Amino acid sequence: MSSDLNPRFEELFGYSLVEVKGKCIDDVVVHEGKRDEAKMLDRKAAEGYVYFDTERKRKDESIVPVSVSAAPMAVGDRLAGYVVMYKDISETRKAQQGLMVAMEKLRVVGSLVRHDVRNKLAGLNGYAYLLGKKIGDNEHALQDLKEMESCSEQILRILEFSRVYEQLGAEELKYVNVEKCVDDAVMLATNL
Repeated sequence: MSSDLNPRFEELFGYSLVEVKGKCIDDVVVHEGKRDEAKMLDRKAAEGYVYFDTERKRKDESIVPVSVSAAPMAVGDRLAGYVVMYKDISETRKAQQGLMVAMEKLRVVGSLVRHDVRNKLAGLNGYAYLLGKKIGDNEHALQDLKEMESCSEQILRILEFSRVYEQLGAEELKYVNVEKCVDDAVMLATNL
């Protein structure tokens, strides 16, 4: 199957029409490590439309991340070739990598903040316990201390919720007891 290309292909890969005319595009832009993947994409494209993010090789041998869209071209019942489009996704990949770095930093900061807040709550609870011993039978003061302890427990539940929420999307999917989650959320909301 011969090749035809547009100016964007020339711009992306550095090849002119003269350089690729009569050649299979896979032989031109697919580097050695992606040959099996390219064959798989060709098979899938023969069956219908295919879209895939991968890497391809430029004329200068540099590697460029691309989205490949391909669909079969048939003449009658015979496969005559493919219509293939390449889109440079270098900026998207850079943005994704930047996002992953930022998410990791936020995860670390969140973890450190939760740890430090838990430590301060432990100190606060210790002082509340000691104060309760000094107050004696003062019912109003003891009730206020119980309210402080309740607030401390709620803060711990909020911290735990933030830890779980932070992990959403970062871990593989698994079974979740929705009823328990709803019950926990209701209890948290009613205790605020």
